[in-house]
Amino acid sequence: MFKQITTIFLLTLLWSSLYAQKSIINQGRSQARKVESEIRRTKRDFNRVGQLFSTDKKQVTSEDNLADTIVWEKKRYIPERGLVNDYAYLFRSVHGAQQKVYFKNTGDLNKIVWDSTTNKFYNRLDKVNAIREGNVVLGWHPYWMKNDFQYYKYNLLSIIAYFSYDINPRTGGYNDADAIADWRTTAMIDSAQNHNVKVLLTVTNYGRQQNDKFLSDRAVWNSLIDSLEVLLRERNGSGIDLNFEQVPNNRRDDYTDFVKKLRTRLGSSRIITVQVPAYNNNNAIDFRAMEPFVNYFIIQGYDYSYVECNNVPAPISPLYSLNTECPCIVNTYDYCIRNGLNPRKAILGLPTYGTEWTLAGNSWNAKATFERYITYNDVMSDYDVNYQPTYDAVSGSSYFFIRQGSQSSRLIWFESKESLDTKFQWALDHDMKGAAIWALGYDGQQPGIWNAIATNFGVEPLQEIRPIGYDNGNVYSIMASFVKHKRAIGIGVVIIVYFFIIGLFVSLFDWRVREIFFQNFTYRAVFAGIIIALSALSIFLLNDGSTYLFPLFVGLIIGALVVYIITTRYISYRDKLP
Repeated sequence: MFKQITTIFLLTLLWSSLYAQKSIINQGRSQARKVESEIRRTKRDFNRVGQLFSTDKKQVTSEDNLADTIVWEKKRYIPERGLVNDYAYLFRSVHGAQQKVYFKNTGDLNKIVWDSTTNKFYNRLDKVNAIREGNVVLGWHPYWMKNDFQYYKYNLLSIIAYFSYDINPRTGGYNDADAIADWRTTAMIDSAQNHNVKVLLTVTNYGRQQNDKFLSDRAVWNSLIDSLEVLLRERNGSGIDLNFEQVPNNRRDDYTDFVKKLRTRLGSSRIITVQVPAYNNNNAIDFRAMEPFVNYFIIQGYDYSYVECNNVPAPISPLYSLNTECPCIVNTYDYCIRNGLNPRKAILGLPTYGTEWTLAGNSWNAKATFERYITYNDVMSDYDVNYQPTYDAVSGSSYFFIRQGSQSSRLIWFESKESLDTKFQWALDHDMKGAAIWALGYDGQQPGIWNAIATNFGVEPLQEIRPIGYDNGNVYSIMASFVKHKRAIGIGVVIIVYFFIIGLFVSLFDWRVREIFFQNFTYRAVFAGIIIALSALSIFLLNDGSTYLFPLFVGLIIGALVVYIITTRYISYRDKLP
């Protein structure tokens, strides 16, 4: 009878333990799945804000930069949950409230920020100083801007295109000797290359007749390319930017052949970009045929402003237009995509200048007279000081509308930081490679243009960095190893409990062991105490805060009841023996 009871007990204990563990796993997984994604999303948002404004930071000083290793003595990391968190006060008392963290001095560390939630470290940039990998920002440097290049933010540029080599379509030579003389001597190229910014030479040819003449005479192509190769070698230029406008439709194939020849002569290492006019392209660019030979197609998202469109002065760079007859960036882009443009090779060109109009009245429908093109710097200097600009959500452009008495008004369309943000983000949303700015220097050191570039194309202000070491002390190392492996230790304790119980009950098959065990209360108490202590320890080690422990407690209670019943019945059985 005893053997039967023992067998039942062992099977019951095994079943209850397995059931408890299975329930723990299943219920834990179910609960975790329900909240895991939401927790991650919420933590990510809070962490980002916390990282940006965290007070746990170290400013890297000039003295720090003298050493190969930067040392930061900071408060000790305490996880949000678990054993260390439960006994945080004791943990700090034993190991200390501070710890030293070591970082390799890479020369670009500015302010080290610690995220106490995830125990990650970041290099926080006070100013965004680089373009995000995978994006391109190009700016045109007109030769007449002369020394304004001293104020360019080269860290926010990938390419500068020097403007320009204007073609003589009959000879392949250049029309503007001053521009080429400046190319040969300007320190702008040296400054750009010192900042790892590539420099292109823009080649221009405007007008239907000029393009027809040049593209029809293939002998002139060689003369032009010979001249370009010399100029690129003189200044170690990185390539050519082509700006051919009003190319006749019947010269479409010739234009493609010219680009192919240019690529063959320059080689694969040079950059070739092709500018795409805002409209009136005459279907002269064969995107599919040109793509293998062109690095980027630059869509000119400007020069849309014509009073004839709807009889109202239009924005110079409208993203959308309510009037289908009025051209806009979206229409231009859709045309290019329909005709084979690869968006990953597309760059959106935007202006740093605007247009100024005089209206003969105080309404938008009043007769308009074009006054001038106005640079971003002049817009800010002349109007932003005394007037508040308005952002037009349809065109994604900004404007000033200034009433000058009852008979006259002034309208200024321009691109503000807000409008550039809108267009830059639109370009990124449509998988475009980046943006181009016409022209550098027109900002006059006003911050809006560069801030928009940094916001949309700059690297993240927080760059994760990894410490090269910690100084935690020997005691901490031992405890950290225990915490790291506590689950494995907990599983080991469970195995010990199993074998302890099985070994004890196997030994009970010996009548002498049974006599001692069931007659001596001390033995039973020690046995029960060991089982309870080891079970509690295993629960403590295996519990990570998300485990549902109720089934395990049920299993322990059932096991205790089975032991109590067996013991009581056995003692009763012995008392009845003669």
